[in-house]
Amino acid sequence: MYQVIWNHELLLLFGSTGAAAAAVVAAFMGGMSLGAWGVRRLAADHARLALGLYAAAEIGVALYALSFHALLSGLQALYPGLWHMALGHPALLELLRLGLGLVILAPPTVLMGATLPLLVAALQADRRWAAKSVGWIYGLNAGGGALGAAATGLVLLPLLGLTDTRLVGVGLSAAAASLAWLARRPLAVVPPQSLPAEAPGEVTSRGNAHPTSRGVLLAVLAGAGFASMGYEVLWTRMLVLITGSSTYAFSLMLALYVVGIAVGSLWLAGKVARLRAPADAFAHLEIAAALLVLAGLWLFARFPDWQLEFYRTWGATFDSGLVIDAILAALIIVPPTLLLGAAFPVAVEALGAAGRRTGTTATATTLAVVAAGNAAGALAAGSGLVPWLGIEGGLAALAGLMAVCGWVVPFTRLGSAAGRRVAATAGILLVALGSLLVPRWNPLLLTSGVYERAPVYLDLLGGSVQLARLLETYRLLDYQEDNQAVVSVIRFPTLQTQPHLALSIDGKVDASTGKDMSTQILSGHIGMLLRPDARNVLVIGLASGVTVGSVEQWPSVRHLVVAEISPAVVRAERWFDPFNHDALHDPRLHLVVDDGRHYLNVTRRRFQVVISEPSNPWENGPARLFTREFFALVRAHLRPDGVYVQWVPLYGLSTSLLKAEVRTFLSVFPHVVMLQVSAGDLLLVGGRQPLVPRAHPPLPSAVSADLARVHSSRWDLLARFVGGTSGLREWVGPGRFNTDDNGLLEFGAPRYLLVPTLEANIHSLRRIPWRAGLARWG
Repeated sequence: MYQVIWNHELLLLFGSTGAAAAAVVAAFMGGMSLGAWGVRRLAADHARLALGLYAAAEIGVALYALSFHALLSGLQALYPGLWHMALGHPALLELLRLGLGLVILAPPTVLMGATLPLLVAALQADRRWAAKSVGWIYGLNAGGGALGAAATGLVLLPLLGLTDTRLVGVGLSAAAASLAWLARRPLAVVPPQSLPAEAPGEVTSRGNAHPTSRGVLLAVLAGAGFASMGYEVLWTRMLVLITGSSTYAFSLMLALYVVGIAVGSLWLAGKVARLRAPADAFAHLEIAAALLVLAGLWLFARFPDWQLEFYRTWGATFDSGLVIDAILAALIIVPPTLLLGAAFPVAVEALGAAGRRTGTTATATTLAVVAAGNAAGALAAGSGLVPWLGIEGGLAALAGLMAVCGWVVPFTRLGSAAGRRVAATAGILLVALGSLLVPRWNPLLLTSGVYERAPVYLDLLGGSVQLARLLETYRLLDYQEDNQAVVSVIRFPTLQTQPHLALSIDGKVDASTGKDMSTQILSGHIGMLLRPDARNVLVIGLASGVTVGSVEQWPSVRHLVVAEISPAVVRAERWFDPFNHDALHDPRLHLVVDDGRHYLNVTRRRFQVVISEPSNPWENGPARLFTREFFALVRAHLRPDGVYVQWVPLYGLSTSLLKAEVRTFLSVFPHVVMLQVSAGDLLLVGGRQPLVPRAHPPLPSAVSADLARVHSSRWDLLARFVGGTSGLREWVGPGRFNTDDNGLLEFGAPRYLLVPTLEANIHSLRRIPWRAGLARWG
């Protein structure tokens, strides 16, 4: 629960980039590693105090959670200065995020890392539970984590918001501490004993202590931890193509990952003590998990057709979509994680045998080493693995690493002759099947966006679900995977003379040379028509570059900053050069590859026009560009006469959510105008000063020509006027705002992704009092 909450809050500071998310996860796991390592001796030597220490750790976590927001506010005040000290160097910025993440997350995560060894120490002190304690505690702890992740992302945050959900977590920590404190009692402590000598003919791996073998096992555990966390990161990136990038989807995938770990550990908990060669068993579990990861790549290539068939059978609704997402994600995630969860108590048993250590010390050491590997795996998978190998190649490489880790163990003194034979056979099988199971994915099929376009595809295909046949009429021009997104450029068939190109990000079309042109061009011109002398302009979101190119047609612009979060989008923009006036080559342009909100958090610049044209508010990252706090941040970076242009969709939002977004905008900007720039798109324009088109000489010829591309002109603004400040206030009425805390659109909008809300919203817009506002506007 805390991981979900703190990750959400820290990304508001560090930005919604893949590298920032990886740094937060790495800091979290790094703290867990330090906590487990630091308590390994204490828990073993003072088992009678274990439950009391556990209670103290839980209380410490609860108290820190209560103060986390205040501490984060203090860090936010220091962050811009520290960011400028990094001089914009990517490696230094990565270290800065990781370092700050460790600073703010270390206290609670160190305590969290200590809790598992302390519970194991308490149970191992009781003879009735000693044999099963590691598997049971690890499994139950992971099961609680899965329940917490699912409840937080799917229920608590949508209903309660961040602040109240944090209080629920504090209450649960306090309850756990109270139960542990009440459960303290004198126990018949089992002293550390030497493991029994083996009878002739028994496997020699148990109890055969050897420093080199133990060192190899520790290295293998770190490698396995690296691979397992890499799986989680890359599975999430891969499955977003099927589920979409809503917070619900991310929460679901995290919960499934931890569920697999929990069930696997509980499944093997009672059997570990009976294993004659735990090192061999650990090795075989790791190799089998790697094989299942490769099998998942083969399955994934078939998911779009299966997903469409599910939608045809169960209907295209939010609830059915969530169930479909859970089924498909579980097919990929759960089988390997079952084995990874089972491997943990086996690894503890093998490590204890290798060094003749108590179960508590072995548990703490195993957890510390695996968590350290997790931290490194998160950084690698979130920062460099995808641009280097791609998602599919990255998962195959991680599976290979895990297989090698498993293969090595039986060839140490911890292994047996039988274990070596099985490992050798499994290695050959893995290579043979790996070459067959790792397919060449069809990029067009996997970026088809069934999660969003299922009703359209079902209408086009009728009773058939052969999506690949429909996509044969499309032409893939470009396909790239970076740390942030999967980006493709597709050419659609058209009867028009102008080619119809579309930019797709994680399967969702975010820009095109078709019906989106009106929105893209007018987004660039409306702010400039209101402030034709603007010299400094910020555009958040490059996409096709058409909006940027429209701004560049104004000769008054001297400095144009473009903030784009995805490097792959920047590279794909070249396909749209004929439609965006070759935007990226304008000498006035300064490109910043960063989250737009993060850029505003750290820059000292102020602008006369800011244009925000992000993706849809149902998506996890872009949702943060529609909140009251973000609008206030933009206002703080506007000059006194500056204007802010915000894109808002009429589709994918209920009327109540649309009103909430407009109400939020009105709460920040005293002067607001709403314009409808296409059938499904609105622009909200806000500023501190009245928004009236200024009388000025004839428009520059380049501006007039650009507007003519969408059959528009300066006077066309009158026809696109929907409402002014007073009329909009009357229309929205009193109600809730969309904030960082409540995530009203982030959690509400995904429920309307497959619902046709456009007509209802347009009908509601007609009830906005507009005459007085239009008179002032004209």
